[in-house]
Amino acid sequence: MYHKPLAYGIRAPELKRIAEKQASLTVHDVHTIMEDILTDTYHLVMKDLIIWINHKVPKMTGRLRKDILNHLKDSYVRNHVLRIFIQTSIDYAERVNEFETKNVRHFGKRIRYRGKTIILKDSRAIGHFFDEMVKFTIKDINFHLVKVKRKYAARTRLRVTDMRIIQLW
Repeated sequence: MYHKPLAYGIRAPELKRIAEKQASLTVHDVHTIMEDILTDTYHLVMKDLIIWINHKVPKMTGRLRKDILNHLKDSYVRNHVLRIFIQTSIDYAERVNEFETKNVRHFGKRIRYRGKTIILKDSRAIGHFFDEMVKFTIKDINFHLVKVKRKYAARTRLRVTDMRIIQLW
C-alpha cells in the first residue's frame, strides 16, 4: 500500500528569475536559501509525522507502525525538491485501513496471537489510518512551509511571495 510520493519544490528556471529580481542575492544564495527552507520543513514534518504514526496507526504487534516508519526513512531533500514517501509493504495494511475507528481502538482487550496472549492498549488509533496519514502530511507540509518561509524572509532580503515552493506531482 502506497501513496504517490509527496513532492514539494522549486524548479531551476524559477530560482534564476527570483535571483534576477534581487540585487543583493546571487543565484547561489537563492539556491542555498531554498534548500535550507526545504530542509527545515523536512525536519519539522518528519518529527510531526513520526509522532502521528506512533499515536494514530493501529497497533497489534507493532509491525505496521515499524514498516511505515522504515519506509519513511527513504524521504529526502535533494535538488530543491522535498519528497516524502508514505507507504507500507505489510499485506494486511489495506484491510486495516478499511476499518472504522471503533474497530481499531482498544482499551485493554486480550486476544490470542500465534499462541501468545496480547493485551491491546491502543486508545488513540484511528480508522482509515493511511488515508488520514496522507491528509495529515499534506496539511503539515503546507503549515510548516509557510512558517519556515516567513522565518527566512525575516532573515534574508527575499520576500515570502518570491519563495514559490509548489507541490510537484
